[in-house]
Amino acid sequence: MDFRVLLTTFGIIFLAEMGDKTQLAAMTMAAQTKKPWAVLIGASLALGRVSALGVIVGSVIGEYVPLEW
Repeated sequence: MDFRVLLTTFGIIFLAEMGDKTQLAAMTMAAQTKKPWAVLIGASLALGRVSALGVIVGSVIGEYVPLEW
């Protein structure tokens, strides 16, 4: 495992996600439902699935499209 890549990825994604519509939606859902753990689990699962999809698509594209493009 390349921890430099891991930490860089974490930092970039963490900063990019701060204050975006996903965070606002999660705050609203938690406030409305009064079930913060359910919202946390649901939001975490959704973000994990979307990130996995992005990594898979990026890997496939990386195999066929030259990096210079």
